[in-house]
Amino acid sequence: MFSRQRIKVVKVKASRWHSDTFARGSFPFVPVNASPEDFNIMSDPVAERIFFAGDGTTTLFPGSVRGAFASGRREAKRIAELYNRRP
Repeated sequence: MFSRQRIKVVKVKASRWHSDTFARGSFPFVPVNASPEDFNIMSDPVAERIFFAGDGTTTLFPGSVRGAFASGRREAKRIAELYNRRP
């Protein structure tokens, strides 16, 4: 199924969240006067065309790889259901 042929890596790009001036470490949290429901709002699709996943879009293990993975599965299921109901 998978080729045993070696692949030549041409370019690699790594993010540096801790030094990114816009992300500043990037970690989801619930600020004062907010609720965990705000994480769910961040996962609302836009016009059934743009879908959001990630550790900041779920109340299930927010801020973790486990939460990011779970949200990716959630969105994959949502997209599959959308395409399965189309003619």
